[in-house]
Amino acid sequence: VMTKHEGRNRWGGAGIRRFMRQPMAIAGLAALAVMALMAAVYGLFIPGGAATNQDGMPFQAPLGAAGLLGTDSLGRDVLMRMWGGTEVAAVTASVVLLVAMSLGVPVGVVAGYWGGRLDQVIMRVVDGVMSFPAIILAMAAVAVLGPGLMNALFIIGVIFAPRFARLARASTISVRHQGYVEAAIVAGLPRRRIITRHVLANIRGPLLVEMALTSGNAIGAEAALSFLGLGVQSPDPSWGNILSDGYRGIFLAPWLVVWPSVAIGLTVLAFHAVGDGLTDALGIESRVRRVRRRGAPVAGEAAAAVAAAGSPAPAGSTARAVIPPSSEQAPAADDTVLEVADLRVSVLAQSGWTPILRGVDLRLAPGEIHGLVGESGSGKTMAGQALMGMIPPDTARMRAARFALDGRDLRGLSSRAMADVRGNDIAMIFQDPMSSLNPSFKVGEQIAESVRRHTGASRRVAWAKAVEMLRLMHIPSPSRIADCYPHQLSGGMRQRCVIAMALSCDPKVLIADEPTTALDVTIQAQILDLIKEKSQELNMAVLFVTHDLGVVADVCDRVSVMYAGQIVETAAVEDIFARPTHPYTRALHDATPRLDTIAPAVAALHGGPPQFDELPPGCSFAARCAWASDACAASPVLLEPTATGSTRCIRRQELDLALIPQKELSRD
Repeated sequence: VMTKHEGRNRWGGAGIRRFMRQPMAIAGLAALAVMALMAAVYGLFIPGGAATNQDGMPFQAPLGAAGLLGTDSLGRDVLMRMWGGTEVAAVTASVVLLVAMSLGVPVGVVAGYWGGRLDQVIMRVVDGVMSFPAIILAMAAVAVLGPGLMNALFIIGVIFAPRFARLARASTISVRHQGYVEAAIVAGLPRRRIITRHVLANIRGPLLVEMALTSGNAIGAEAALSFLGLGVQSPDPSWGNILSDGYRGIFLAPWLVVWPSVAIGLTVLAFHAVGDGLTDALGIESRVRRVRRRGAPVAGEAAAAVAAAGSPAPAGSTARAVIPPSSEQAPAADDTVLEVADLRVSVLAQSGWTPILRGVDLRLAPGEIHGLVGESGSGKTMAGQALMGMIPPDTARMRAARFALDGRDLRGLSSRAMADVRGNDIAMIFQDPMSSLNPSFKVGEQIAESVRRHTGASRRVAWAKAVEMLRLMHIPSPSRIADCYPHQLSGGMRQRCVIAMALSCDPKVLIADEPTTALDVTIQAQILDLIKEKSQELNMAVLFVTHDLGVVADVCDRVSVMYAGQIVETAAVEDIFARPTHPYTRALHDATPRLDTIAPAVAALHGGPPQFDELPPGCSFAARCAWASDACAASPVLLEPTATGSTRCIRRQELDLALIPQKELSRD
């Protein structure tokens, strides 16, 4: 999670003060400023022949009549040549950065954002380029393109591009899982805008440090090529060819190798000092090292981790999920706004395709708050991601017998068409409001961005809509809050802003993925009341994902209980608590502390859900169920209708779970 000390604050007064407290960084910055000024003065005011005129005696000593730094083997003024070399150094840093970043950053961002096979192919190419010694590559390329400054700089830029690609990829991987990127995807923003506004804006810190380091290294590389006669050609000045001339006459004028050596060394040292200062000031060294050390998970492991942990799918998942269309096109019932039948999702793991969601059925009516409850690892968040069409197509497969929103079949939609649906017809809010908001932009801008994307409104109209949405969330002084950054707001205020962003385009369905988990009890109650209020006002269906039965009892109309990727029971909230028909539902109920009755100690539900790659052939809950029989574990159990809803238990007619004592429902 990105804290308030990251994002925008890294570029504010605190970061500048940390930089200013580092003497080496300040000295390096001052040296570079002097060098830039000298290069500008030379290019604007010094005559072109000042560094090439041979109007002196060869090998004149410094501090004499021939000049401050003496003359070289051809009688040229060394001071003017060193000054001209300063201009070449400035051009070198600029051109190499332009080439390296233009090639490396887009490649790295694409690899990190999309992941999967594309990432693997790109990184193998990058690793292949970096496996060759840089100077050997440069010499070979110059032999093909010919010597000269611009050829040398282009080659150096290409050689340094893989460094930017690797860094951009690592930084993008660390950012793409942030909640604000997921929120941008949910809002239906196009990938191009997500990358430029939400990804690049938050990886610029590491890139800025790499720019400083690369600039120094580029100047050293250019000097090396010019020293070998492959860069700047005589009589044009460059620190590299000045050093080469001095080396050839070192026994006659040893001081000639001192000036370019000192200039190259101090310039490279200055760039590195600035880079180190930026690293400490922006607080990114440990984060980048952590990402590099951890590395990017392979596609199968990443998808399996998403499924098992219930975390959001990768940001690259905006491409459409693979949902084959059905020949049945029956319209949805009048009282159904979202209908999903037999939803199945499998992810690619090391052992092959692993089922995560196994035949999930959901129906949401307008104005209904439908709870989706289950313990961690049951597949709740994956179900929400699937309904948003955010399943990564390279590492996951998604199928459904029916997937309709307000009568419109969403199966087989293109990524562009699904992006139009997300944020407009169906929206999603996440559990951590701080990570759901981009720390680099004001909350009003982020709300207005979604409005502009789906309505085409002007900036002024979209901003007015954002302020109005904040007012509808009962936020005092909405104009002032819209002009604030996320770190300036409390947790409850941030969550209200996230809800305002989700509701800004009047969606028909809202998926709330544990939206109160990160909030204290008082603020939690306020957010729950707000969700209930807006559901009724807008006649909006809400899928409320949670593990808290207390929250379910407070806000939900109907409840689906989920276990190991399956719905095991669906019923009205009153029936779920008074007349549960599945042992797992009753076990969850007994494990919930209550203050309104005198009851025995809370019953612990021992064990955990089975691993998705080790699912039993029969009932997934059988190993933890006190009432399981051999028949339960023998074959798959179907979801069957009951008097109160539906359940997945073959002993439902034998057991009256509402009457069974609590102690008989637990298995040690």
